Amino acid sequence: MDAVPVSTPVGICLKNRKKTRTFPMLLDHSDEKLKKNSEAYDSLVPIRLDMEIEGHKLRDSFTWNKNESCLTPSEFAKILCDDLELPGHHFIVPITQSIESQLEDHPKTQVIEGSADQRVTLKLNIHVGNISLNDQIEWDLSEPENSPEKFAECLCKDLGLGGEFITAIAYSIRGQLSWHYKTLHFMEAPPPTIKQPLRATDGMETWCPSIETLTSEEMEKKIKDQDRITRRRRRQIQY
Repeated sequence: MDAVPVSTPVGICLKNRKKTRTFPMLLDHSDEKLKKNSEAYDSLVPIRLDMEIEGHKLRDSFTWNKNESCLTPSEFAKILCDDLELPGHHFIVPITQSIESQLEDHPKTQVIEGSADQRVTLKLNIHVGNISLNDQIEWDLSEPENSPEKFAECLCKDLGLGGEFITAIAYSIRGQLSWHYKTLHFMEAPPPTIKQPLRATDGMETWCPSIETLTSEEMEKKIKDQDRITRRRRRQIQY
């Protein structure tokens, strides 16, 4: 559900050198294909890659447009392995299978129709570098205009956080929304209807973002706890 705290860095950026692409770019970028792809509705699915093969570890999180027609998961896996300088013969198939599996498991319903107020609580535990952001918000599943990306951008502007937080926050929100859509029939009664747009002052500590600068040891502990929670949620979804 949560974005990985540290993504695998791009090899060419680390070494500051030019690199010949291993896999040829044979993508269909014809005008007709691009026009058709641009007209399709964006259905963004949170994707998390966390694998270790033959001593190489890959950690990354991003969103994938389920209606993408110009790029397949297999083609993306080849490009990713090329950029990160990962052995393609070990990683291409697992990356492709992981993306396809998560796309298939993602619920089709994105908005709860026929409901005026269907709020759920989302928790944000985002770690980038040695900075940790903790917050919780209420999100209305019945509002089609709600955008995780726009919310993340606005929140980061308010808090003065860097661009990496925007992607991580949007990913975390979409991951939790996916979980709520899957477990919708098992949810308890929704929160009472809001009568006042502003919260009472006694709830500010609970519903207010907090930013911490942590040591390497503290960050490592937080990451382990977060990974454990993520694995438990995945098992709950599967069973």
